Amino acid sequence: MINLSLANGVVPSSWKIADVCPVFKKGETNDVKNYRPISLLNIISKVLERCVFQKIIDHIQPQLTPYQHGFMTGKSTTSQLLEVYDKIEEEVDKRGQVDTVFLDLSKAFDTVSHKHLFKKLQSFGVNGSLLDWFKSYLSNRKQQTIVNGERSALSNVESGVPQGSILGPLLFLV
Repeated sequence: MINLSLANGVVPSSWKIADVCPVFKKGETNDVKNYRPISLLNIISKVLERCVFQKIIDHIQPQLTPYQHGFMTGKSTTSQLLEVYDKIEEEVDKRGQVDTVFLDLSKAFDTVSHKHLFKKLQSFGVNGSLLDWFKSYLSNRKQQTIVNGERSALSNVESGVPQGSILGPLLFLV
């Protein structure tokens, strides 16, 4: 089934339904903005995602900026901070100027434009049935929210990459 999905560039509809569980982050528990939506996905779709991830990571990772630390194997926010600290220390030792900008994207995974992502994947050399597969993977996705065992109606997902997925972080970085 996995080979057929990849060869045809199609992800079965039933594999694109996510049960979204809101996970509390911080602040007031009554404010929905204080919850992170985590997508619980079909097991077979996660196996498929792992297969795709393992095949493309070695091709895509070298094309990402070397300054990227989040979601990268062997790197972390700590390694990022140490690298920045080292650069600042070097500049201060030379009596140079240090300007920094810190950015935190709100709802970052939810705002990824599919159109721009597909163009970027093409620029990274992803094309043919694999590009079709990614288009199918992200199109016609549906989700329902589960709270206290109650399910909402299914709704369409128009943009973004699924949080809780294996490919989501990589597609976000792309």
